[in-house]
Parts: sequence; structure tokens; C-alpha cells
Amino acid sequence: MKKILLVDDEPAVLFALSEALVDRRRGIQVVTATDGREAMAVLEAQPVHLVVTDLRMPDVDGFELLAHLRRNHPGLPVILMTALGTAEMTSRLGSAGAFECLSKPFDVAVLKRKIQDMLAQRVRGRVENISLSSFLQLLEIERKTCTLHVTAGERAGRLFFRTGKLVAAETGDLTGSDAALEI
Repeated sequence: MKKILLVDDEPAVLFALSEALVDRRRGIQVVTATDGREAMAVLEAQPVHLVVTDLRMPDVDGFELLAHLRRNHPGLPVILMTALGTAEMTSRLGSAGAFECLSKPFDVAVLKRKIQDMLAQRVRGRVENISLSSFLQLLEIERKTCTLHVTAGERAGRLFFRTGKLVAAETGDLTGSDAALEI
């Protein structure tokens, strides 16, 4: 059973989307939260496979929730729902990592497809004896969305990809292109 955490402060949206996303045939269960603080409590209490969250919410908003997810659940896929303009969203999100974004209003069928795609890509594994550059080319060719954890000895870093494009990186105190080059 795959569990989706749906976060939105509007009760009607929360109810309608949770009803639309539950799919017993495919083993999709939905748990809900009305803000980022409640979502963090859900994440501590039970395993979740994917988060769908609004960005604008009172108290703890989607930006704060996304930062919490990147610190405490870095491999967890996230779909953001927003009415924000692209420029404002990009400036606020910066190098927040790999995620998908839907502009409101959106078609629920599109959201369901994104959820299925992201849950299908939830593969954990280890790759050895392949050059990083060859693996990065494979991610681009196959247009994969993922978080790549790279280790070499005691050093480690993460590269975030969305549809095959590098969107963020972090290692030690470095982020962005500086971290990508260091990795």
C-alpha cells in the first residue's frame, strides 16, 4: 500500500482531492494535513511515500514544509500545488531539490499521472563501477526525476534531477552549481 500525504489549508480542496486520489485497486491510500506543522507530525508518526502540498498556507507554509522534507526526508518525492507566478516560485524555491509543480487550477487527471510516475520511479539501489558522467547521461536520456546520492570515500553529496535536468545540488556547505562541480 502506497501512502500519499496531501497538504492544503482549504477543507473543500483537501476533501475533493483526497477522494479523487484514493485508489484501492492500485493500493493508493491518502492521509491529509491542513498545514505544514500538521504534515510534519504525520511524517513523524507514519511512513509516507509521496507528498502533495500547497505552497500558500497559514502558519507553516509549503516552503517551510519543503525545507523540512529536504532536511529530514531527502528522498521523498514531492508535488507542489501553487497559484504563484513562475518567477516568484523560482526565486523562493532556489535549490530546493527535485520536485514536480502544478499551477492552480489543474486537471486532477494530470495530478494522478504525476503521482503514478513518481511512485513508479521510487527505486532505491546502488550503482558501482560506472562513471558518474555516464550515469548522468543516462538520467538525461531517460528524462528521470530523482535524487542521486553520490559518495566517494568519506565525502558525500546529492544531485537533484527533474526530467533529466540537474536542478539543484548540495555537498557539505556548498549548494547549487558550486556543489555540482565539487561532486
